Amino acid sequence: MRIRVTKALTAFIAWAVGLIGPAYTYAQGGGGRYMLTVLQQVDPRLFPADPVVASYGLFASLFYDGLGLLFDLAGLHASQVEPAMFVVYAMMRALLVAALLFLADSLATNQEATLPTFILLAALFAFERSALLGGVSLITPQANHTNAALIAGIVGLAFLLRQQLLAFWVMAGLAIFLHSLVGLHLGMIALPALLLHHRRIDPHLAAGVGFFTICSLIYLLAMAPPSLTGEAAETFLFYKGQINHISPFTQSPVGYVQFGLLGATAVAGHWRCTRLEQNHRLLSILIVVAAVVGMAFALVTVFSGSARLAQMQPMRVFFWATFIAYALLAAVTTAAWQNGDRISALVVFTAVLLSIVPGFWALLALPLALITLLGRHHPLTEARAAVGVGVLGAGMLVGWPLAQMLPFSLGSFNWAASLIGFLLLILTVRRPAPVRTLAPALIAVALAGAWALQPRPAFDPAWQAVLAWSRSNTPVDAQFVVPPDAPPFRLYAFRSAINAGSSAMVWVDPPAYEAFLETQQAVTGSAAFTHPEVDYIIHRGAIGGQTAVFQAGQYHIYTAPSESSNR
Repeated sequence: MRIRVTKALTAFIAWAVGLIGPAYTYAQGGGGRYMLTVLQQVDPRLFPADPVVASYGLFASLFYDGLGLLFDLAGLHASQVEPAMFVVYAMMRALLVAALLFLADSLATNQEATLPTFILLAALFAFERSALLGGVSLITPQANHTNAALIAGIVGLAFLLRQQLLAFWVMAGLAIFLHSLVGLHLGMIALPALLLHHRRIDPHLAAGVGFFTICSLIYLLAMAPPSLTGEAAETFLFYKGQINHISPFTQSPVGYVQFGLLGATAVAGHWRCTRLEQNHRLLSILIVVAAVVGMAFALVTVFSGSARLAQMQPMRVFFWATFIAYALLAAVTTAAWQNGDRISALVVFTAVLLSIVPGFWALLALPLALITLLGRHHPLTEARAAVGVGVLGAGMLVGWPLAQMLPFSLGSFNWAASLIGFLLLILTVRRPAPVRTLAPALIAVALAGAWALQPRPAFDPAWQAVLAWSRSNTPVDAQFVVPPDAPPFRLYAFRSAINAGSSAMVWVDPPAYEAFLETQQAVTGSAAFTHPEVDYIIHRGAIGGQTAVFQAGQYHIYTAPSESSNR
């Protein structure tokens, strides 16, 4: 009973840290773009004949389609979607915590290891985290399809570690309908890893793979965007063929070194601390398979020049490679604590913490962890490793004020405090015991959560006034021209902006993207006033000879004397 209460309380704290700490964003990146399709489901009058929104609608996802249907059935107005999405975000954070607890229980080598492993995982994923390769975020403070698919994948991995193969493939298949690439990549690395691990084809494996294949075919036939051929494929490759989601040649060399050291540290930690644990062995195989599959897939894509393969974004396989490495390292850290190997625990988790801050520190911490794990137990070696961690923490403390005078960052006070606090606590643990094992982890997650308490981005009140005026004083089909670097307009004003779009369009509709670029060029500067599709122009500063119908701060709104303005 006490253990259950402790787990529940710890899970609640982790949920609160993850919910309150990171700066929640309603409209950021892909999530912001695809919410336009949800608004359109709630109010079909919005964004009529808007080619940008129509292109975004080709990115089919059960997450956004389901939200749109749910909000429509609930009778929500477009203005109520934003607060509703925060409720969805809070629920998703709770599901993430539950999924991490389930994964920690599947990773734990004994009952007492579940809670410390969970706390380390919660510390790592309490705030925004990015994969080391592939240019993709593992977790973001936003309710979006990537986070939804990640949660499904984490639950699937927990089932996989419990040898419930059919349940794993069901969750991977579900992830396809949430974010096709996240689910597909998980399946791509899991099948060869399972074959290497089990060295046989289990009936449950065959049934699961069959179910996953059916899900893939359903998505391909019913939800996938149209395939690109001919000129459209050439246009797509021109704009996207060399981005870091696809090409292995555009990745940072530091990223390769950092991922290689992180993966090697995870495998070495398993070999030193949990080599008899078959679950951990499976994770180490998954890390290696993901790295090999990701690189091979990316090389074949680049050298073949296939637009179809490029649309599958092969370097995003490192999304799962990085996550699994972090998960294995959390389990290894807990095992090292319980085995009395305090220095290994200290060095491993230090390396994990520093692998998510500027590469300079990771390139010092990860080799230190790897050398410590591969070396023999010896008091002198352990003393040097402990001193090394202390030097890293001290270096970050010194680097924090220096960063104010240098053109590059050398760390931050919060990360230095995390390391030094972690060091002091680990060194005070003389004997492995549940309470003493838990204390360092609790401090670690508290410090990590404190680091996540970042200032919220301020939203310009003048821009808010512009959005409010646009919603209240213009017809629903009005077409705007907005400043090139303006904050999101469609999502808050519920009006179209013909010069605001994203290169994401080219993934599904290259001709529409090129047409958008032409329109964007055609309404630049004074040309907007004579363009036949423009109704209103939002401009920073006054324009000579024109009378603004509304002004807020630096923003002036003008009507365009075009034919469409007479509607």
